[in-house]
Amino acid sequence: MAANRLPNHSDDAVQGRKDLLKRLKSNKPGVPYWLMRDPSFRVRRIFESADDLIDAAGLYFEWARTNPIEVQVWGGNPPAPHPEFKERALTLQGLCYFLNIETKTWVEWRREREDLKEAITEIDKVIHTQKFEGAAVGLFNAQLIQRDLGLADAHTVSGPDGGPIRMDNRTITTEMTAKEAAEAYAATLRDDS
Repeated sequence: MAANRLPNHSDDAVQGRKDLLKRLKSNKPGVPYWLMRDPSFRVRRIFESADDLIDAAGLYFEWARTNPIEVQVWGGNPPAPHPEFKERALTLQGLCYFLNIETKTWVEWRREREDLKEAITEIDKVIHTQKFEGAAVGLFNAQLIQRDLGLADAHTVSGPDGGPIRMDNRTITTEMTAKEAAEAYAATLRDDS
């Protein structure tokens, strides 16, 4: 056995997965987030193969699908609160919590574990696609998902030829703090009045 690997407790892992699948198939929405972690992963945190990792991610995806987020909405006549269930966005942090690993471990595996690279890429694609498509059809807040996926519009303000902004004899540069830049800009407004 390799020095960095934990012993394989396959009986515990199999039983833990069976218990989790039974809970997932109960289809009772609202299982608390902190109870979703597969207990078998506490025993075996290192995945032996890409198939193990894909199976574990599939359990997380299934948990997220069968456990929407419950929100209270007002409606009816007379108005009264009633529960409404919203689809849960898949996240890398949620997956890592489910797998009982740190997010930095996932990043290291992406970089260093040749045996898991293809599986990690596919899992990342599933998470990205679910969030993107959910935002596109209004299931998720588009602005939050846009930022999370790194799709947010970036706006850069600069002077001529990309240089600093000049206002009379004052210059606003990227080296200034936000407060200094605001004060310099405010000073130009006072001078004009």
